[in-house]
Parts: sequence; structure tokens; C-alpha cells
Amino acid sequence: MSYIENSIKYPNITDLVNAGGGLNIEYTREMEAVAVAFDKGGMVWEGKSNYPSIEALLEDAEQGIGKWIEENW
Repeated sequence: MSYIENSIKYPNITDLVNAGGGLNIEYTREMEAVAVAFDKGGMVWEGKSNYPSIEALLEDAEQGIGKWIEENW
């Protein structure tokens, strides 16, 4: 997937990263994910401990980061 496709599918994650923030994702064999989004001030979103797929994790992050952006930017 290209940068342009990612920015269309995940615009909130893209905006956060472009503003100097990030999204850390760790995935284990047991399909348990740990995901945290952050900006220069600290954590802005924390994911659940388990997702059925990486796509589900990214969709949850997109929504959670979007809510944070609406409330804080």
C-alpha cells in the first residue's frame, strides 16, 4: 500500500504522524496487539489488548485518533 493509499484510508493516523506523532504497534504470536498513539505531549490513544486482525487494529486506531484530534486540535 502506498503513502497516498494510506493517507486516504487512514487520514487521522496520517495527520498525527505528519504532525510529529506516531503509532507504535506490537503484535505477538497469540494475536494479541499492543497499540499506542502519541504526539509530542504524550499518549493520545491506547488500543485494546486483542484484535482479530491488524486491519481491525488500524481501524480502531483511526477512530480513536480521530476522536482525540476533534477534541484537542
